[in-house]
Amino acid sequence: MVSEHLGKWYLEVPDSSKLFQYSPKKNRLDVGDITSHLLREYVLQGNNHPAKDYPDLFSEEFPQAVLTYEWKSSMSDISNVLNDPQVLNHPKLLQDQNVRRGRNGKANPRVWVDVLFIDQLARNIPVELGVAQEYYILCLLHIVAGSDSLLRRGWCLWELGLRAHSGNESLIIGSLGFEEAHANVNLCFITTWISFLTTHIQVGCGNVLSICSRGNDFYAKMELYDPSDRVEIEVGLKRVFNYDVNRINEAIAAQVNEFAEWIHPFLV
Repeated sequence: MVSEHLGKWYLEVPDSSKLFQYSPKKNRLDVGDITSHLLREYVLQGNNHPAKDYPDLFSEEFPQAVLTYEWKSSMSDISNVLNDPQVLNHPKLLQDQNVRRGRNGKANPRVWVDVLFIDQLARNIPVELGVAQEYYILCLLHIVAGSDSLLRRGWCLWELGLRAHSGNESLIIGSLGFEEAHANVNLCFITTWISFLTTHIQVGCGNVLSICSRGNDFYAKMELYDPSDRVEIEVGLKRVFNYDVNRINEAIAAQVNEFAEWIHPFLV
């Protein structure tokens, strides 16, 4: 696909294209250069969906794992995440008889990746949100490809919010951008501890989480590649969390274990 179809198309796209805002265009395209932005644009311009050219790589069966990642990530980066030992040896996958095994006995799950399974020719955002919702709630394993700005990306926050609401864990491979979060941890701990002492254990778990998430208003700082998606994603998150923005931020913070070491003493 890279050398025959996508590669030729890539060279014909003007250098000024917004698709290359993350890295300069090269004279040669390989698998490591492909991003979801490129793949979506390729399909939008009338080229075959990868499933048509490579049907053996796709399945109509329900997936066992679902991926959250930034679309600026290259497919080689995504491949490294999906082949991480934490994924291949994850107990939930190894214990499920429906998950395929590789020659080495490690898990070889079917993975749902949004750019490949959401209709990129449709722009009905509520429908796209609905399609994604099922997988992020029901899949055995939710894999998060950690990156420095993932916790600012609107679609990623939607996916983390859904997983948190389902009560299922997320497996984070790599690191998340916590520079700002870490700057607030000590203040969060001191404020919570003082409040805890002065109210004689009258601080509820919800208040503790609310205090901890104030410095990281994921909802307010959410960014989107396509600004027109914002309204629907905001409405979707609010509906899931009963129109309570604090609950949205608390759920996302807890899902990525941002303040787990500070919150834990008050939850016992």
